[in-house]
Amino acid sequence: MRLLHWNKWIGLVALGLLLLVAPGCSCNLVVLPSTYSDPPGIGDGGKYSQSISDCLEVKPTLRDFGPFQIRCGSAISEEVKVVHKGLPSCPRSVRVTGVTLGNPEDSGFSVQERPALPHTLAPGESMTIKLSFLTNQLQSLQDTLTIQTNAPKQESMEVVLKGEGVKEIPQRDIYKQVIQASDILFVVDNSRSMTQEQASLAKNFASFMQWAQRYQGDFQVGVIPVRTGDNTLGCLAGPTKIMTPKTPNLAKVFEQAATGLPSGRGPEMGLESALLALSEPKRSGCNKGFLRDDAVLSMVFISDEPDQSPDEYEFYLKFFKSLKGEERSHLIRASAVVGPSPGGCRSVYGRASPGPRYLRLANELKGVTASICEADWSKPLEQIGLWSVLSRVRFPLTRPPVMESIRVTINGKVVAPSEQQGWVYDSERNDIEFRGGSIPIPGDTIAIDYLADCPDPE
Repeated sequence: MRLLHWNKWIGLVALGLLLLVAPGCSCNLVVLPSTYSDPPGIGDGGKYSQSISDCLEVKPTLRDFGPFQIRCGSAISEEVKVVHKGLPSCPRSVRVTGVTLGNPEDSGFSVQERPALPHTLAPGESMTIKLSFLTNQLQSLQDTLTIQTNAPKQESMEVVLKGEGVKEIPQRDIYKQVIQASDILFVVDNSRSMTQEQASLAKNFASFMQWAQRYQGDFQVGVIPVRTGDNTLGCLAGPTKIMTPKTPNLAKVFEQAATGLPSGRGPEMGLESALLALSEPKRSGCNKGFLRDDAVLSMVFISDEPDQSPDEYEFYLKFFKSLKGEERSHLIRASAVVGPSPGGCRSVYGRASPGPRYLRLANELKGVTASICEADWSKPLEQIGLWSVLSRVRFPLTRPPVMESIRVTINGKVVAPSEQQGWVYDSERNDIEFRGGSIPIPGDTIAIDYLADCPDPE
């Protein structure tokens, strides 16, 4: 065809030359009807001036399932997507007509879910193919997923599948404990019976703050009462509303805030007061600047009476958890120095009733609890202070573990599991939580070694 086009153009050029060299010639010029099409891009509005681009995209083109324990009965699953890219040169609809594996019987791979075929994709739409891998062979395995379509030049697309059968999967998760910016809110019972306890809190404030001050942490401290009888409930109290490392005579200023609370009126509503302090309009009003998005929020409830807030407990729990979002829920802490439940307690200052809602919140938000009747507050406040400034007190695992295989070390030293002075594994959250004196301090390296467990059946 290219040769014919050249012949046509050469003929025209020759004719022109003939006319030039024989101007006086009387010739009969016969032009035959052309049997040749114009060259691409001439006379067709540029219809073929661009090559057709790929209309479909398959993601990914390599799907590696990684290691699979041959003792497991549940397959591991992965997905592949086919996307209509919606380019101007593409058809308005493309059909996926086939989805097949090259060797499904021996490779261990199978198509678990896919739309009914043929499946039509409009511009911007996608379809998902769910694949699974299950094997009892101790070797690397491979297969090819072939996707048939009616897209121009993409009648067949391939995805390489890889996986490996192994006896076990050792896993190691490593963390570095660091100190984090902290907003610490003391919610203090300001009834007349709390005079001595407020003094004890002020006296042991140094024990509470030692971790933040030792590591020159970025902290803010505020105090609110549990009752006022007016619309100031939830507003920060004291001569300095927000105390920081730069506050002159910090311990003295905190003492003035903690012991100078007016007795107020009405029921003791610690949860309600905290909610008001951390929500609008007080968050941007009388407490402006206290709650920071990237800081740990640590609430410390101190009372010799039960919480009498008006709403259900779950309402307050949901609110507090929402402050940082689900993925950063570890940044919300609550601790309680209250009467133990059930029964309460008695001290030289008098009797304290149990505080079940405060204790429940501290348990839900993984804080520290202590009896308000303890003679020496230095140790519990030191512990609460530590939990208030650490970046983490819980450490998530990459995969579900074989429980008996978990081995935890801090700076290379083995830490034993213990509800009081060690670590516990939370299967619902799939994390390790440290307790008591085993909580890693800033600078510690935490290593969690374990064998990965089988995936749950779907």
